[in-house]
Amino acid sequence: MGIPEKVYPFFKLAPCLSKSSKAKTLYNGLIRQQLIMKFVFLCLKAILHQENNMLKFFSLSIALLVSSMFTFSQQISSFGNVDVIDSYYNPAFTAFENEVRAAALHRHLQTNSQNLLDEWREFIFLAEMDIQKWNSGIGLKLYQEHWGLSHTRSVELNYRYQLNMNENTRFSLGLGGGYKDFDFNVSGVVFPGIPEDFNIEREAGVNLNAGIGFSWKENLYLGASIMQLNEPRISLMEYNRHYALHGHYLFSISEKTQLQPQFLWLFNNDINMLRVNLKTYHNNRFWWMISSGLNIQFMGAIGVRLWEKLDLGYGIDLFRKQNTKVFGGYLHEVVLSYRLW
Repeated sequence: MGIPEKVYPFFKLAPCLSKSSKAKTLYNGLIRQQLIMKFVFLCLKAILHQENNMLKFFSLSIALLVSSMFTFSQQISSFGNVDVIDSYYNPAFTAFENEVRAAALHRHLQTNSQNLLDEWREFIFLAEMDIQKWNSGIGLKLYQEHWGLSHTRSVELNYRYQLNMNENTRFSLGLGGGYKDFDFNVSGVVFPGIPEDFNIEREAGVNLNAGIGFSWKENLYLGASIMQLNEPRISLMEYNRHYALHGHYLFSISEKTQLQPQFLWLFNNDINMLRVNLKTYHNNRFWWMISSGLNIQFMGAIGVRLWEKLDLGYGIDLFRKQNTKVFGGYLHEVVLSYRLW
């Protein structure tokens, strides 16, 4: 979004940021965001009526800083390899395939932008174990996200209880929750009138998730869950409740080839993200996948299974910004999964 003509001369003349390249980069990124421009424009009338120039600069700096804080709201990511990390979205799928395994997934955003706020990456680690004696599964979930100047971490435990209706049909109930924290680091970004060591201290809270699952003949899997059930507010971050529906169906098209359509739908009052995958397994060794959906232009992924236990995969997602048709860059996704037995 461009700067309105009536506003631009004031921004051009006001030395509201230091001459450091990091501060200028942050400033250039901030003024392109629609929310900040609306906020600043509403404040400008009051600011411009100030007769003291130093007060003008100080007021504008505060407006920019507060606006940048308001831009942070947590949105659950839509991963391509949803079948590998389905327990991330739904605790009812913790060790659902009667196994002991560990899985890790890393994503980062590649753009041509030099804006600090466009730096984004995240990492997930899952460790799960089935306890057949108790018809249950337990799991550990670690999550870490870097977005611009913010950093989010979480450590959660999942529990799943399974109801065997008959030989082919299973239902499951799952609960998960644990520790989540957030910090916002503006060290090295200098605003006039704001101390150079200003920082948002790390704060922590508790996050809860719940879900249900269904499977039939180990071919059909369906699930529904509520993530961030208690809607924790931690520091500047609002973790809104998300709803997820997901599923996949595996069928054979030849002796060596299997086809698996998959879907993941994430939604709440603010977002609506649907991902549809088509994954193909060949000779129980190689797989490839294509994916598309709302707010996702296209994703392609390939993978290999080694020693019948280790799965390795890589995907690239042509990303577009939420609720727009603007190309947002490339999302690189690397996944690893290891089954002990």
